[in-house]
Amino acid sequence: MNLGKAFTYMFKDPDWGVKMIIFSLFLLLLPTLIGVPFVVGYVVLAVKATAEGKDTLPKWTGNWGNIFTAGLKYTVIMILWSVLGQVLLFVPFLGDVLNSLWFWVTLVVSPVLLIKTAISKEFTEIFDLDWYLDFIQKNLVNIILVVILNSVLVAIAGLGILACFVGIFFTVFYSSMGTAYLTGELYRVGSGKGTAKPSSKFGAHRVTEDLSTQIES
Repeated sequence: MNLGKAFTYMFKDPDWGVKMIIFSLFLLLLPTLIGVPFVVGYVVLAVKATAEGKDTLPKWTGNWGNIFTAGLKYTVIMILWSVLGQVLLFVPFLGDVLNSLWFWVTLVVSPVLLIKTAISKEFTEIFDLDWYLDFIQKNLVNIILVVILNSVLVAIAGLGILACFVGIFFTVFYSSMGTAYLTGELYRVGSGKGTAKPSSKFGAHRVTEDLSTQIES
């Protein structure tokens, strides 16, 4: 996996500035919920673009319907996932323990849910449990790497607050596109379409080896 590319991915698109401005306008609309499906949907389509091997960000013009639909799908999926986690709280004697475990499961499953939403043509395809089990089993190490780097990108997004909130529009877009690239690359490599094959059988040694390769490059 070309992990380092996540930090330069969006700059390869000559129109990234314009696309960021439109993204930021929908960020401002998040409190009204109108912006939610567009912000989320744009990230989903960016995942799909990377999964398909494209180096450009999704276009906004003429793509509003696809962005809205993709965002609505992923929002519904995450609401259902959150409700399932809350239900675990009501399990007698084990509620708190199960809810804590659910948090760690969510860290691993979230990027995979995002992938499945991006590549699925039909909404019902997103609920293919066998696909999730197979993909996670074969790509566990790379999933963990993506989760770790996503945490770094989230921290970068928070830096925008230090610039009197103005910078947050840039940092949120930057981190969102970085996350989209990592997630799409995870699928591309995990499905055998990338330049390297992920593996979970090498454990910590594989994680160290992958990180060392990225640092050197």
